[in-house]
Amino acid sequence: RYLTAKANVGEIGSTSIMFDASSVPTYKLHYLNLYTYLLGKLPTEAYDQNQVMVMQTRYLNSPSYYIGAIENGDDQFTPVLAMDWMGLMEDYQDSVNVAAEVLLNTDMSKVEEIYNLVNSARSMLRYQIVGNPLNIQIMRSTATYDDLMNYQAYMNGIEYYDFLGAVLEQLSTDSDVVVKELEGIRDMVMNRENMTVLFAGNDSGIETFRGSISGVIDQVKQGSIVRQDYSDIPRPSSREGIAIDTQVQYNMLSASYDMLGVEFDGKYMPVAMFLKENYLYPQIRYMYGAYDMLLEFTDDYIVMGSYRDPNIDETYEVYEGIPEFLESMSELPQEYLDRYILNAYGNYTIPSGELSGAVAAMTNHLKGKTAEDSLEVLRAMKALTASDFKEVAGMFRTLLEKGTYNTVGSPEKLNSTEMFDSIVTF
Repeated sequence: RYLTAKANVGEIGSTSIMFDASSVPTYKLHYLNLYTYLLGKLPTEAYDQNQVMVMQTRYLNSPSYYIGAIENGDDQFTPVLAMDWMGLMEDYQDSVNVAAEVLLNTDMSKVEEIYNLVNSARSMLRYQIVGNPLNIQIMRSTATYDDLMNYQAYMNGIEYYDFLGAVLEQLSTDSDVVVKELEGIRDMVMNRENMTVLFAGNDSGIETFRGSISGVIDQVKQGSIVRQDYSDIPRPSSREGIAIDTQVQYNMLSASYDMLGVEFDGKYMPVAMFLKENYLYPQIRYMYGAYDMLLEFTDDYIVMGSYRDPNIDETYEVYEGIPEFLESMSELPQEYLDRYILNAYGNYTIPSGELSGAVAAMTNHLKGKTAEDSLEVLRAMKALTASDFKEVAGMFRTLLEKGTYNTVGSPEKLNSTEMFDSIVTF
């Protein structure tokens, strides 16, 4: 499938190639993630390791390789192995040739190089989890009710860290097993079936893209895809503590709108700004000493959390006071509320740039989102009045009752409270 979007730019273009990865069974998902990480870092049939780096820098502007997803609605998603790059259109055929070489001909038999890369990836993941666990925490918190986030949490989190440790041992004792698994992933995923290609550029760039992209497509085999069922991926507990070597805590509360019995509404965004500035910051940051606060309303769920927080119980007690605080604000003057509406409106409408805006338009098209959806969010923001606070207060009351509680913190702090049904030790 080809999607193009016209962008008012010079002779540059942005390309994304997505391979349907839904045929990879659960027990091979970590090998899929590792395979994707190794792309662009190993020699290929045509280039040695240094040449791969040079050619990617020259023609692909340091491309990205990652596991993403195309959301199909009704909580369904198609995982994809994706490659993105941006470059000059005068070099586009060379760009396509380099992309094809890396995607299809990377040498997965270089055991020593793979060992060093796996060791580096594991160290980097440990640093991310211990030094800034927020991303892992958001994934694990939302994974309790969202299939896609559960997939991503399993692919990128604590389980993947353990897998990388096992791979290091396997490379030292029987490396052929690892090589065979990686080559098997390539055979499984490098498939033209359900392949999606996106391009953003000017008119001449789109014409060049259409004439050159076959340099990748024609080399990819065509085969059937048997979609896997990922419901067997274990979900984290809805009241989970994650113990790491730290002296600070990260206290998160989240839920999907389905759990709360509401639909996403643009009015939540200015309410979030108001709540952070007038209640959460004064209580959690200034009174109890947390470094920062997070409160976000996405299209699918609400997530709220404290960052580098010395406390656990005290923070969740502050969360419990949100409904009463919002109800007490139901007579707030509109002119005071308007500044939060303006700030939220401004944040939502920040220009994204010609190329990134065109790419976002294609991504939204794949998700089934339209410009009208965004306009409806803005209309809802502008219509907010203080009388809406009672309704939002009710939503937060349900959040406290039905939401997912997740804290990353020290073992001592986690064991000092009875909030959690399980504690995972990293």
